[in-house]
Amino acid sequence: MLAALLTFLVPGLGQLFQGRVFKGLVYGICITGMFMYGSALAEWKAVQAPPFHYRVKNRTLLALKYAAQFGMGTPAVAALIQTRRYLSEDNRIPRTLAAPITEPFEGTFTTYPTDAGRLDTPVKGTLTLETVQGGFGETIGGKFVGQTDAGKPIELALRENVDLDRPIAADWKRHVSGDGRAADGVSGQLHGSIPRPIQNWFGSPLDDAEEQELEGRLGKWHELAVVLTWIAGLLNMLAIWDALEGPAYGYNDDPHGSSSDAGGSVPGKSQPARPAASAV
Repeated sequence: MLAALLTFLVPGLGQLFQGRVFKGLVYGICITGMFMYGSALAEWKAVQAPPFHYRVKNRTLLALKYAAQFGMGTPAVAALIQTRRYLSEDNRIPRTLAAPITEPFEGTFTTYPTDAGRLDTPVKGTLTLETVQGGFGETIGGKFVGQTDAGKPIELALRENVDLDRPIAADWKRHVSGDGRAADGVSGQLHGSIPRPIQNWFGSPLDDAEEQELEGRLGKWHELAVVLTWIAGLLNMLAIWDALEGPAYGYNDDPHGSSSDAGGSVPGKSQPARPAASAV
């Protein structure tokens, strides 16, 4: 049972625990490789776990998909935990921050329309967000320090009411936008993203809009990716059974059988009756 549990958590690990090294490596490399390849094709968004009440449509189909993927163990259980975190009351769009956030930022600074028109400037740098006192109470503000795509330094003071995406979501990019003012008085809208920690995006569910966007962008590759994760999960079910029951032996194959046993009988098991020899 311990070997079966280990194989459930990591394909092939139970066989390695039993000393069946070759089979453990075959299971581990082939099954895990198939699952990882499928997950990568789907941009690591192939596994979605219950409860499915966050999705109005296709809940039965999602349950069947997850049932096939559940055999992979660790990523399926992680997705189950992540879904509950995603649906918790704590996972909401923040209006204040418990502690300052400093992360790499990549996006665009769009100046407000002037006589020279509207200008979109790609920027990269470091974004710092913190709780500030706004006109209607505490809110999110901060600053951006970086450079434009042309290499020109730029520093922006972010006014109050910066929009920051929820902490937990399926996208590894956490979207940010807010009004910014440069040192020379130029004002505009800064919008882009900061990285989301892997523990806050891996295995997170997709809403209907995100699912449609992913399927529309990847097309048939998305379908192939999901099917590969199903096959890997179902194959690991067989590997779990193999770890639980051990090797199967047929007649004359049991390494523990007696050499004097002409029928190659398995100890403790009765042999089928042999037909009587007929006289010639």
